[in-house]
Amino acid sequence: MGIRKEDKLAIGSILPKIEKNKLDFNADYQRNYVWTNTQSQTFIESLFLDYDVPKIYFAEFSNQLNRAIEVVDGQQRLKTIYKFYKNEFQTSPDTTYKGKNIGRTSYDDLPNDAQDHFLEFQLTIVKLIDFEDEIIRDMFWRYQMGEPLNAAEKRRSLPGNYVSIVKSLSEDKFFSIVGFDNNRYGFEDASAKVLQQRLIGISSMTPDRLIKTYKDYGGIIMNNKAVQEVLTSYKFLYAGFTNSSSLEPNPRLKKWAVYTLVEIACSFKRDYQSSKDWGVKFTNAFWEFLGELSLNSDKPQEDQDPVLTAFSDAMRGDSPANQEYRCNKLYSSILAKINPIPLDPRRLFTQEEKQALLFMGNYQCGVCNTKVSLDTSEADHVLPFSQGGITALSNGKILCIPCNKSKGAKNP
Repeated sequence: MGIRKEDKLAIGSILPKIEKNKLDFNADYQRNYVWTNTQSQTFIESLFLDYDVPKIYFAEFSNQLNRAIEVVDGQQRLKTIYKFYKNEFQTSPDTTYKGKNIGRTSYDDLPNDAQDHFLEFQLTIVKLIDFEDEIIRDMFWRYQMGEPLNAAEKRRSLPGNYVSIVKSLSEDKFFSIVGFDNNRYGFEDASAKVLQQRLIGISSMTPDRLIKTYKDYGGIIMNNKAVQEVLTSYKFLYAGFTNSSSLEPNPRLKKWAVYTLVEIACSFKRDYQSSKDWGVKFTNAFWEFLGELSLNSDKPQEDQDPVLTAFSDAMRGDSPANQEYRCNKLYSSILAKINPIPLDPRRLFTQEEKQALLFMGNYQCGVCNTKVSLDTSEADHVLPFSQGGITALSNGKILCIPCNKSKGAKNP
């Protein structure tokens, strides 16, 4: 069957083999170089971080001394190493070596110690000596059988809290009403994107942009305002879609609808009064809008409403322009259908109003009657702000800080 040997070789000792065509990358079972620039940069960054690199497999033949060594598995890694060595691309902006940034740097411009590290980095080489061609091909096929990780699966290995936050969001019961599965972390993918919308606004949803968000917000916690906005929107939408008065008892929401509805639900909760029936009014208005889209698409092209036609087109992609168009048009349509009551644009009581409420309340907490002062009290709404309560003395009261924190949005 042949002999299998495992050895460690420094990159510096492999480069001359590539330079002199001693390695064969062109066996007919091989594919071309397919790594993107991002993949190449990420791999090179791993070398400077001193991470383990998967084994590389060579096929050697003792009875054909002049035959080049076949690269059975590891072509993309070796070609990337050589391309970097030949200054064909630079390191990623965030690449570091021993705590120093070496981002956007070609090999020739690296500090000497970084160059030495690169050349001395040890690769694990498995030599398949005198294996039959049929067995080598079978090995190659088996090495490639593992399905490549998708973007959501790759992000699960990133450092920081963002991964666990996204996982927690993806476990919300809201996802029981979506029309896509979670076989390859589809719920995490959707949650990562809606959370990014809340953190940085409507933006690109490409894998690279999402990875940057994971890194930029690696210290995020569950109490973060954006995380809570997403959870509140999930709850609001779930309650609306599952209400007994819902026009559609089996929503099966698509991803574009999840991204769009969460975004505009956040705006709705921020700007308009909430009550138990607003959720179902909101979601039923969504179904009515989808009905209008369907009727519009059935018309001859010359009779179609261009606004609805443009919306149908925007459903087919998640570019920032498509996201913004969907949010604006759908939100406008929903608001026109349900005519909600706006919240008071001023939420907080002024210091002067707080002082007046203290006087009116005899400097006592309105719940526990504890004596309070300006520093130990907070001004609160009698009718909660979220339910349309205005920010005025006629709707104000004084609470001690513990009572105000414990009551939340409830009216004691």
